[in-house]
Amino acid sequence: MTISTKEHVVLIHYYRGAVVATALRYPDEVRDLFHISELENLPEPDEEGLALMGKIVDKETVDLDLSVFHETYREKM
Repeated sequence: MTISTKEHVVLIHYYRGAVVATALRYPDEVRDLFHISELENLPEPDEEGLALMGKIVDKETVDLDLSVFHETYREKM
């Protein structure tokens, strides 16, 4: 599939009554996070920081309702 002049490998599959094309990544597009220089010298989190992170994640986690999203392009037609 070509999107914006770039060719993408896609997996075409059936999902919930629809045919879906899922873009796959080429191996050179997948980056190993351990080779990003900005991440090399990060300090290890302490127990207090991990506990705070857990609270933040729990507070901000919600069930995702995809029915609230809609494609505005169709509305303009």
